[in-house]
Amino acid sequence: MRLNIPTHTRITRQGRAARVLTVAAFSLLAVGLDTAVAQWTGDANLQTFQGKVAIGTTTTASKLEVVNPTGGAGNGTYLQVTGSTADNSNYPDIVLRGGNGVGYSITGYPSMKATNAGYALALWGGYGALIPNPTVALLDSGSGSFLVSTGSTTMIRAWSSGSLAIGTAATPAAVLDVHGASQASGSARRNVVAFDSTAFAQGVGGGISFGGNYSAASSTVDFANIWGIKENATVNDNAGALLFATQANGASPSEHMRIGSNGLVTIAPAGSTGTRLTVNGDINVTGNINAKYQDVAEWVPVAAMIPAGTVVVLDPSAENQVTASSEPYSTAVAGVVSDHPGLVLGEEAEKKVKVATTGRVLVNVDATKAPIRIGDLLVTSAEKGFAMRSEPVDLGGIKMHRPGTIIGKALQPLDSGHGEILVLLSLQ
Repeated sequence: MRLNIPTHTRITRQGRAARVLTVAAFSLLAVGLDTAVAQWTGDANLQTFQGKVAIGTTTTASKLEVVNPTGGAGNGTYLQVTGSTADNSNYPDIVLRGGNGVGYSITGYPSMKATNAGYALALWGGYGALIPNPTVALLDSGSGSFLVSTGSTTMIRAWSSGSLAIGTAATPAAVLDVHGASQASGSARRNVVAFDSTAFAQGVGGGISFGGNYSAASSTVDFANIWGIKENATVNDNAGALLFATQANGASPSEHMRIGSNGLVTIAPAGSTGTRLTVNGDINVTGNINAKYQDVAEWVPVAAMIPAGTVVVLDPSAENQVTASSEPYSTAVAGVVSDHPGLVLGEEAEKKVKVATTGRVLVNVDATKAPIRIGDLLVTSAEKGFAMRSEPVDLGGIKMHRPGTIIGKALQPLDSGHGEILVLLSLQ
């Protein structure tokens, strides 16, 4: 087919005549051309169109697509960016930015490679890299993990399950699984994980927080903490302590146990009350057990609760049970109810009291019939739950106290009336 394309003549600056296509005629010509040829230009190795570049392929929907159609040994490098200098002042070879101009910049003059060895993306560090010669590789979807390694050594591996393994390529045994080198003793010991603080002050150091949500709508809070702190404010003194803290409802975490630099363990701060240590099993002590209070007691059943300081006797109405004393010189005396024994034996129960049988304990005493002096032997009295001074009997000129009735010796005096004094228990 023959097209008659209208033209017009114009005079150039050199005075020459030139034939120029009219606009309408050019439009008709464009319609008659092959659309594919009009879009992409270049050869089989490089095609461009409207800001898109295709290397190794004729078309692409991406801004840049690089394809290696030949494959085989020596043809695995699809795209390589090589820095022109080792000068740290230059820009990095590749910068990745978001649409608003901010994003992530790959620093340290790295190059970028796509490999055919089962990895989707690999980054090799070069001069000035933060980690000497690091390798960062994103594994394919089959393995479902992100790998960071140097050579054949795996540094970090993140799995699609949300778990993270450090120092191993194996599937993490927990959300965070950290593997370190074999530990040596003494000064050669190496930390697997370190939590540090850059501040210098007494009580400052690194720590770990354990927390979560306390309701479906709540945000994450701390439930407990472990801290390693500087024990003093002395310069160049690295003595440290390990603190364990828990959090009460609506309060900040509070310290409840500390291991000092001297190896001593302190449970609960001064002034706290209640049972602070429960051991389900045996305890072996090679040293001494020191207690603030000075009596030994045991849990004993009762028919009804009895207050501390009460003198008790064996209850004739029930086996292995005690009740408050009610007659003088009772040979069934079993001890005194103790408020804070230094050592308690047996198991606590709802209807049990702590009965002291030895040591120093406060005792209710009755001095209405005779004053009590330091060193007097005490026995049960007619006053319920009270002790009184023992009066010896004369046997052929020898004064003797009735056997089986003695509670102990008075450590404090009471001139008259009723009161509470400290008694050294020694049941006889």
